[in-house]
Amino acid sequence: MTNKTNSVNTHSAHKGSGHFLKQKFSAMILIPIVLWFCFSIAIMPSMDYEYMLLWLKSPYNYILLSITLITGFYHLQLGLQMIIEDYIAEDNLQRNMILMTKWICIMLCVVGLISLFYIVLG
Repeated sequence: MTNKTNSVNTHSAHKGSGHFLKQKFSAMILIPIVLWFCFSIAIMPSMDYEYMLLWLKSPYNYILLSITLITGFYHLQLGLQMIIEDYIAEDNLQRNMILMTKWICIMLCVVGLISLFYIVLG
């Protein structure tokens, strides 16, 4: 019986550390991208629609904003999952809420990427 308990605890510890590493890695990706975004907005000579559209149509800016959307929603989903795991005790409800937040984050990310694509296209 002790062996079974130890294997469950080991599995739980490894699962949590993997989740922690994914969240920290996504945060490390977001830090330079958010700094780039803030700096880019700060040095803009104008905030009018035409200039923003021109800025957004740059392939460099488009790619970095796409990475920001994907990484940001992934990081959000990991954070929400951690909150749900910490505060929802019932397994079935916890599993359903985690699944729901994953799908919502995926859908919002896809909508954001499609919107960005349509803005750049014209």
